[in-house]
Amino acid sequence: MNIKIQSKGIAGGDNTGSCRKYVRYLAHENEWKEKNGLILDKIPMYDRNKAVVSESTVIDSIDHNKSHLHAAEAKYFSCIISFSEEEVNSMGEDRAERISSAHKMTELIMDRYARGFGSDKVKDHKDLLYFYTIHEFREKENGNLVPGLHVHVIVSRKDAGNRYKLSPMTTYKEGSSGVIKRGFCRDEFVGDCEAVFDRTFSHRRKIE
Repeated sequence: MNIKIQSKGIAGGDNTGSCRKYVRYLAHENEWKEKNGLILDKIPMYDRNKAVVSESTVIDSIDHNKSHLHAAEAKYFSCIISFSEEEVNSMGEDRAERISSAHKMTELIMDRYARGFGSDKVKDHKDLLYFYTIHEFREKENGNLVPGLHVHVIVSRKDAGNRYKLSPMTTYKEGSSGVIKRGFCRDEFVGDCEAVFDRTFSHRRKIE
């Protein structure tokens, strides 16, 4: 499993302003599916309750959840969850099962994301404001798409209640003091997510 958390360079832009450009970028796979006669395979955006939402809902929700953030501060982050071929095989026998498993893993991973801040105010995915979509293909350098199941998550810098600043870009320091008492350890986060995956799907991960 490869999990990438991005702050800068998201879809060629930055995350200090509106998320509109990034949300529009995430529609590229559905546009490709439509052009290639795969309309029924299009996958929408979802909220943290797995409910289908529109692009405008995503944009408005993220863009307005920024109380007390300065103009130059990050307003949202991107989390890309990519599954290996071996992991995909553990996620189900057919497309429907694997898509369902991707939903489940997204929730479990965002639970771990929330706990990664070490705050008793932010305990699980329900305390976060995030949206996601599932992509079934990857774009190669030549522009062609090849199979590759992955999830794109856009998560607000502020919690769901628009009260607390949450940045996965802060550095973990045991016993640190100041405004940030404990940073977010990205290596620990990824390792924990792999362990959750293995337990959930009885996956035997190769040591290397």
